[in-house]
Amino acid sequence: YKQEYIINELSLNSVITYPGHNNTLPLAKFIDKKIELKGYAHAGGGRPVTRVEISTDQGEVWDLAEIHRTEKPNPYGKVWCWVWWSFEVDTAKLQDEIWVRAWDTSNSPQPERPVWTLMGQSSNHIFRVKVHIDKNNDGKAVYRFEHPTQPGQQTGGWATRIADKVKSAGYGKITYVGDSN
Repeated sequence: YKQEYIINELSLNSVITYPGHNNTLPLAKFIDKKIELKGYAHAGGGRPVTRVEISTDQGEVWDLAEIHRTEKPNPYGKVWCWVWWSFEVDTAKLQDEIWVRAWDTSNSPQPERPVWTLMGQSSNHIFRVKVHIDKNNDGKAVYRFEHPTQPGQQTGGWATRIADKVKSAGYGKITYVGDSN
C-alpha cells in the first residue's frame, strides 16, 4: 500500500451508450432523419458536469447535448453521480466517427488524446464511436456503430485493433507489451 498510487478522484469522463456497439440502423429508413444519441458523463471530486458536447466532424464543430440531472447537490455544492445526456443528430451528418466530451466546473474538457496517470489508469480522452456503412444479411445498406471496447470480458471494439488505436498525448500509439505492431 502506497498513498501516492491510490486513485482517490475519478477523471472527467463521458460515454455514448446509444447507439450501442454493433447496433445498426437501415440507411434507407433514416435518410434525412434524426437519431437520438444517449450517454452519461461524470466529473470527479464532486464537481458538476457543466456541459456535454457532440462532434460528427472529428472536432471541427461541437454541439451542446441536453443534460438530464437527477441528483441535487449536497449542502457543500458537491455532486457524486453521473448525469445522463441526449442529443438529436441528423443522419446526414454521420461521417466516420461520433465524438463526445464533457466539461466540468473547473472549465476543463476531456482531452482529445489519452493522458495516462502514473499507474496507467484513468484515461479520460474523448469517447469515439466509429460509424460504418455496411450491408446487412438482406443486402441492404445500414449504419453500423462500433464502440472502442466492450464492458467486462466481452470482446470487440475498434480500440482492440492496434491499427485503430488513438495516439497517446506525446507518446505515439498506445500499445501493450508483446504487441508486434
